[in-house]
Amino acid sequence: MSTILEHSANASITIEYKGKIKYGRIPQWIKEKQLESYYNSMSTFYSECLDELMLPKRFDKKELHETLMHILRSLMNTDNEFTKLIIRLVSNYPRFPMDTKSASEWILSLKALNTRVAQAGFKLNEKIALDSLRSDIPYVVFSNLCLGNYTISYFHEYKAKATEQHFRRNLLLAAGRMNIPRKKNAIRNYFQMIEPIETMFKDVIKNQFKLWLLMTLYNSKDIKEFLKGPRFLSINKIDREHFTKLTLKHEEVLEEFRRQLFQVEPTLFNPIQIHKPTQTMWKDMVLIRIGGESKIER
Repeated sequence: MSTILEHSANASITIEYKGKIKYGRIPQWIKEKQLESYYNSMSTFYSECLDELMLPKRFDKKELHETLMHILRSLMNTDNEFTKLIIRLVSNYPRFPMDTKSASEWILSLKALNTRVAQAGFKLNEKIALDSLRSDIPYVVFSNLCLGNYTISYFHEYKAKATEQHFRRNLLLAAGRMNIPRKKNAIRNYFQMIEPIETMFKDVIKNQFKLWLLMTLYNSKDIKEFLKGPRFLSINKIDREHFTKLTLKHEEVLEEFRRQLFQVEPTLFNPIQIHKPTQTMWKDMVLIRIGGESKIER
């Protein structure tokens, strides 16, 4: 449980803070509310995921939501680097006027986030590979989840790289020569570049999390087992119609997102270099899944 929550918490940091130009300096009272704002954003994310699932009758939505939020709060209370990164991201969120220091800090923060997401996704893919051995659910479902985590890392790598390129070209190098309208347009154009693919990313991470929730909840007899993780994931315990719809939706949004990422940054799609046994296993899961994608990536 902690692994999937850690990954979703890291990958979702920027969901709340996107899409609009803000003006002026950040007031102190907003800085003091940054962590609570992120916490509330994740509360909405988990609530939407639970609302969109047909939950087993033995589980109460409110109790599940409180459980997820308790784990998130514990993560925020114990991981100082995580909370510091949230504050850095919000404090340096692109706004007008934006000085070179804030722009540089925003870039560095995105790179740090990319590293965290990649590390959490790496651990999660190892867990998914092991779960697939203790399940009769079709193998492609687990390979899609592994591919989804890998693609989420692609997105964060792309965002950090594209942000650095855009700001260096349109804001940092020309800062002294730019008039106010050009500076404002540089930030506005940044959002126009990032927002469409970031919207697709949000859809991917939500469907990724919902699919994991569905499989785990239907194979858990109570909250205690849900938190610990069921010993075996049986497809016969899951509502088949709901499961089919969700897996098809997950595959659809994932393929569309990967296609879009490849169009904007094809160099992200490099061979996976992995050597340890469990890591090799989930590498194979991903390669099996993307074997039919060569047409997209040529």
